[in-house]
Amino acid sequence: MRNAAPQLILGLAGLLMLSGGAAAQSRQFDCGGGAFVSVTVSGPNSVVAGPLDGQMMTLFQSPNNPMHFINGDYGVVLSPDQTRVQVEVPEDAGRICVFGAAANNQPPPAPPRPQPPPPPQQRQQQATGQGPSRQFFCGEDSFVTVTVSGPNTILAGPIDGMMMTMQQDPNRPMDFFFQDYGLTISPDQLHIDIDIPDFGRIGCQFGAGAGVPQPPPPTATPQPQPPAQAAGFPIAARSWGGTVRAGPGVNFQKIASLPEGEQITVLEQVDAPFFQERPWFRISFRGQTGFHWGGIICPIGRPVPGMYEVCN
Repeated sequence: MRNAAPQLILGLAGLLMLSGGAAAQSRQFDCGGGAFVSVTVSGPNSVVAGPLDGQMMTLFQSPNNPMHFINGDYGVVLSPDQTRVQVEVPEDAGRICVFGAAANNQPPPAPPRPQPPPPPQQRQQQATGQGPSRQFFCGEDSFVTVTVSGPNTILAGPIDGMMMTMQQDPNRPMDFFFQDYGLTISPDQLHIDIDIPDFGRIGCQFGAGAGVPQPPPPTATPQPQPPAQAAGFPIAARSWGGTVRAGPGVNFQKIASLPEGEQITVLEQVDAPFFQERPWFRISFRGQTGFHWGGIICPIGRPVPGMYEVCN
């Protein structure tokens, strides 16, 4: 049976499972005297619970007890079978609340019916926030966000400068694709591999749990810098393999594809917006000229600002 995409990236293994085995994101517990507390999965290591002291609050998973969620002096502890929750409120020893038929109350409402996925041609869109989301570190200050967007779809990006809706492979539930693009999620959901046409495969890892730094806080869009006069163009270099475009940006038409290691001549750095913190360069190759991204250019013999490491 195919795995549904919303079961991915939840991170709270087994949390809030209905007796029939289907995943649910919310459960209501009867605390007696007409009082109820609801617990809802809100992230890979967090829940929203309440009302606690009259308010809803986000609680975070304790590193020592995966069924214990805390925020300051407040907390909830789920029983192993998830039919009871102990509510921890300051100056209160802890109230026990019971779920469902055991408390003679109504079960939680069914999760909303997923909306149909957008048409395949709708490549670039904003993140919808419809489901759990996780950000993966791809190196060189580059990140890719994966968000559940439907029962068998994810929204991933930026990939080649775009956000795209990817469909689940019917035969490999951890593989997703859009046209010639592909994304594979590891079984522990801490690693993804992304296949990009004319570029190859890149690997990305999730957060501190994978031993990589957390993403930096948002900053202003980097402004283009003037071409480095000290670079001494033209420069002999090689391509790491990728697309040559008609202009300095991922929205310009592709005019060629270079294999890894092909020798090129870099004519100048272009005064254009950076892509993933690196500039674009005008290059000469095979008797033609075009534009190549600095992240896939390695200069020969000496480092050049904006380009990848020096070629071996």
